[in-house]
Amino acid sequence: LPGDLGVSAITGTMDAQGNTQKGEPAPIPGPAELRAALIQAAFAAKTGEPAKLVQAPNAPNGGQSFFALSVEEIIPPAPRPYAEVAEQVTSEWMGDQIRHGREEIAAKLLASIKGGKTLAESAAEAGLTVRRLPPTGRAQPAKDVPPGLLEPLFAAKKGDATMIETREGFVVAVLAEVQLPDPKADPVGYGQVKDALSRAVGDDIQAVFASAVRDRASPRVNRAAVESLVGAASGGE
Repeated sequence: LPGDLGVSAITGTMDAQGNTQKGEPAPIPGPAELRAALIQAAFAAKTGEPAKLVQAPNAPNGGQSFFALSVEEIIPPAPRPYAEVAEQVTSEWMGDQIRHGREEIAAKLLASIKGGKTLAESAAEAGLTVRRLPPTGRAQPAKDVPPGLLEPLFAAKKGDATMIETREGFVVAVLAEVQLPDPKADPVGYGQVKDALSRAVGDDIQAVFASAVRDRASPRVNRAAVESLVGAASGGE
């Protein structure tokens, strides 16, 4: 292959997720769009088919990529020998057990709070400590507030408890306080929220009205009339 055209050649074995037989990502050069298109094309091809030049979807920066491939062999799926995956299986099993244990602790903590005990009392019984999170807005979580907490917290009432899973484990939280914003403190932000809510309500009303008309009147599109109008408009240009 010419070395001055940015062309490279690779050969190897991979699965439908683009991983090698060792479970590692196949070293496919180029952007993610090229990688995804090549993997999809490889598993849609048959052995012995001639290679064709294909253009991959453009990258976010507008860059273009092309590829050509041929499938030499299709390996039927089969269980891998345990000796090859023993370390991976052990690691995943241990991780699953740790996650299950953390989930049990969090569930018991949540049940204790809903049973009438405070968060501090329930945490003390479980040997855990309580940390008070800072106030947070609805649109953007404050520092140290898990993003997954926003939706359940803003749907809860003062004193309600909830539980979510994060990358680090599980979080049990109780809504301690609701602070009502002062419109005069941020008139610009208040106006933006008001306008957004007004637009949302207007869109909802329009959607409900259109749905009600469809359900009650069962309107139908008169194709002949539409085509006649389109034809008349085209003829007048």
